[in-house]
Amino acid sequence: MLRSFRTGAPSLLLAPLAFAIQTAPVLADDAGLALEEIVVTAQRRTESAVDVPISMAVETGATLEKKGIATLEGLSLQTPSLITQDGGRVSSVAMRGLGSPGLDTVESSVGIYIDEVYFGRSRLSRNPMFDMDRVEVLRGPQGTLYGRNTIAGAISMYTARPSDEFSARVIGEYGNIESHKLEGYVSGPVTDTLSARLAGINSERGTYLDNTIGPDGGGQDSEGYRASLGWNPVETVYVFAKYEHMTHENIGMYDQLISDPFGAYAYYPGLDLKRDDKQQVNGSGLQALSEPGGHYDADIAALHVDWDLPGDYALTAITGWSEYDARSRDWISASPDNPLTINGLTERNEYYSQELRIQSPADRRFHFVAGGFVDSFDVHTLPRAEDFAALNLGTQVLPPLVAGLATSPQLAFLGDLQDDVARGYAVGTAEYFRLITPSGSPDGRISNLDQEITTWSLFFEGEYEFTDQWHLILGVRYTDEENEFALSKGTWYRNGLGLPWGSYPSAAEIAASALAANPALAPVAGLLPVVYGATSSAEARPGYTVSQLPTYIAAPAGTPRARDRLEDDQWIPSAKLQYFMDDDTMFYFTVASGFKAGGVNSGNINVYTRAGDTFGAEEALSFEIGGKFTLQDGAAQLNVALFRTEFDDLQTATVTPQGAVTVVNAAAAVTQGVETDLTWRLTEAVTVGGAYAWLDAYYDDSDELSCGGYMLKLRQTAGEDFSTTPCTYRLDDMPNGDDTLQRAPEHTATLWGEYYAPVADGWDLQVYGSLNYRDESSTTLDNYFYADDLTLLGARVALYDTRRKWSVALYGNNLLDEDGLVLHQENSAGAIKGMITTPRTYGLQLVKEW
Repeated sequence: MLRSFRTGAPSLLLAPLAFAIQTAPVLADDAGLALEEIVVTAQRRTESAVDVPISMAVETGATLEKKGIATLEGLSLQTPSLITQDGGRVSSVAMRGLGSPGLDTVESSVGIYIDEVYFGRSRLSRNPMFDMDRVEVLRGPQGTLYGRNTIAGAISMYTARPSDEFSARVIGEYGNIESHKLEGYVSGPVTDTLSARLAGINSERGTYLDNTIGPDGGGQDSEGYRASLGWNPVETVYVFAKYEHMTHENIGMYDQLISDPFGAYAYYPGLDLKRDDKQQVNGSGLQALSEPGGHYDADIAALHVDWDLPGDYALTAITGWSEYDARSRDWISASPDNPLTINGLTERNEYYSQELRIQSPADRRFHFVAGGFVDSFDVHTLPRAEDFAALNLGTQVLPPLVAGLATSPQLAFLGDLQDDVARGYAVGTAEYFRLITPSGSPDGRISNLDQEITTWSLFFEGEYEFTDQWHLILGVRYTDEENEFALSKGTWYRNGLGLPWGSYPSAAEIAASALAANPALAPVAGLLPVVYGATSSAEARPGYTVSQLPTYIAAPAGTPRARDRLEDDQWIPSAKLQYFMDDDTMFYFTVASGFKAGGVNSGNINVYTRAGDTFGAEEALSFEIGGKFTLQDGAAQLNVALFRTEFDDLQTATVTPQGAVTVVNAAAAVTQGVETDLTWRLTEAVTVGGAYAWLDAYYDDSDELSCGGYMLKLRQTAGEDFSTTPCTYRLDDMPNGDDTLQRAPEHTATLWGEYYAPVADGWDLQVYGSLNYRDESSTTLDNYFYADDLTLLGARVALYDTRRKWSVALYGNNLLDEDGLVLHQENSAGAIKGMITTPRTYGLQLVKEW
């Protein structure tokens, strides 16, 4: 059942649409200032953006350059309703408040496509965007034409095609933070029927996070090259082929500890908790990483064949292949005794797809696009000796044991040494509670996780024009997915000393370690084995002694390799009704469904169970009403969309009682709001524009989920007792009263203006400025931590020599030098980490064209 918009939303949502209707007749006087038409392929056919019944944002190669957008993260800062969040080791992309958990084994809710080839890992949002023709951001479910994992939307990137005439361009940039970039392309005919294009980029940025222990952080190093061919063997056939390689490297870490409200690291003298451009990370032992960060390689190939058939039908075949390798070295806190460390992860994804579609003539009353699609996605976590995750389970077990020893009346005779004896037990056993989970077998032959996901689907979308004014578009897609996987959990687990998981020291060994760490215990050295032996043999859980706790809270070594298969099939229908009031006014109403496949968890530390380690598909039903209005005789364009999407079986990342992150189908949710954008060419020289989105995204239902460490400590501090019952919560009934979705800012807006005019004979001046605002938004599932609201100011001033075809430009981003948190999360043991936005950047750009 549809719920109404909350908090007085109806008047707010209807206001822009009312404004468009009321003012359209007035804004019709100017002539000769018509905006350039934007042509898109959002509906798998070429058409004007103003005729597409989808809320969308489009950036061309020219607008990407003047806005300084070089990555999807940069695009999201200037596109309402779109957020990319870099979590260090992984990234996430969200649209209208819906995004996937930032885990390696979970595909994105927002489909990412490069030249119509699917890219399933949101970490690819870090790859550089260069020599682009355009980027289309499609909001809302796009499953009918794009497939299963576009439940929140799709981002389609199109690279520039080879040209029939020779052209070339070289761009050089140099800026602050030791940044520089070299980019360029050359394109032209090879023969009468064959054209080629070669493009490349090399971009570096120095570090801006000063690290007092280990390497500095925040740097980037990206490079890529692309070779493409365009071939017309006959008049009716066009073949486009390309190969590209992209590399991105994060230099150092981006996150830092910013708060320690419960004193988790109070016992480390001199630990500096800051929130500015300083960070203190790394440590000793497992945390001593010499080269933190991440390295990502992507190879992409695509082959498009367009064939004009008799009767003005068109056949398109698209073959795609990609291979993606990820190498991460990460840690989660600054302490020498890190509760959670990701020392390394090496993952390889290989993807293959084939699509075949046919399109009928567009000038007929009924026209359609239909086709079939198959793909295969192989995911492997590659075993390497230096790659492992280290989870310090002692943070859960040892504090109550130490507290019990320190307050035991039976040990009161120890006097001032009782506290030292209690801490000595933790010293002697800590490494036995540190769980080391390697990525695979020691010999490198078996990975921790192997997946092979295969999909096939059939789709159809037809449009019937009842009259010139009324059009109805109906579509449906049937998709079938099979996910075969092999998962090793516990098979190669070790403790912090390298011994098989479950090993535990004798009382004498614990005593020796305690005494070595604290010589003050020498007077009671003879009693230590007795005290520690009694503690180790005490019952901690029904049927488990303290010494058996490691195997109680995590999978014992030797767990068999689990093999399983998930299967799912789904019908994905959609309907769009359009009303063209006149040549300049189009209204539409859309009902669309969405589907995102289920998957497998690799991070749960317990033995494999289907119920605990797999999660099912999530589904969505979306309603959207909107309008696209061409005003001022073509000098202005206004687009408005009102939407509501309901999600069932939402995939959410929660924390198990053992502290591992796992994905479950825990919730139902609603996202609703309004999106509007305006472009207005005021004079031949001046163009202004802006976009705004209001979003109300909330959980509508929820299962009980386990509390994270911060919530547990916060509620215990408030007086709640969890000694006999576990700490749980519901997403739709949060303890703090906040039921909003993650990455769902209520308000986002952008304003921009451009001046472009001749200033002398053969010289043009361009001045561009933008102001982008994003409201605060939750960055954690439990809504205890928020990213700050951001106001980002950018500008570019360029001077063009139109005769000699070169230009020079000064540019700046984040000119106000905002340092707000873009990531804000709890750290293990209740401390808090964060990541600040990239500081002020500025530089000089030189461009030469031929």
